[in-house]
Amino acid sequence: MLIIQPIGGLCNRMRAINSASHLASLRGEKLTVIWFCNRELGCRFEELYMPTPALHIINIYSKWDFRKIYLQLTSQLIDNETIHVNRTGLILKENFRTTLKKRCYIATEEHFYPAKNYHLFTPIAALQSKINHITSGYSPYMVGVHIRRTDNKPAI
Repeated sequence: MLIIQPIGGLCNRMRAINSASHLASLRGEKLTVIWFCNRELGCRFEELYMPTPALHIINIYSKWDFRKIYLQLTSQLIDNETIHVNRTGLILKENFRTTLKKRCYIATEEHFYPAKNYHLFTPIAALQSKINHITSGYSPYMVGVHIRRTDNKPAI
């Protein structure tokens, strides 16, 4: 069983889930996502995205949620530092990947496999409608810029 607890804001979570999804497919497993509704991202996964059979979502509201604690206590834990040490570029080293235990819990905002696409993330209809309305006047050459204001002092 492969479990990912994506950390941080929306884009960090999407990147971590995409990486874990790739790893789950290499292992021939379905991915379980621990989606923490907190001050960094205060909504459930289903409030943003359509359900997908590729992901089993568990929404939690506390770091002390018994389901999360149980999965952590019964799994091999992988954190950011472990990922940094055991990847080359954006890819987990093969010799590390093959040593992962059957039950593995990854808590990270890092990517460890490059994302080819974001097919797991289809916005719910109401959100897609808002996206379509906002972007309807965009030209094909539109460029977006993410300006950080509050959450990352070095980036500011």
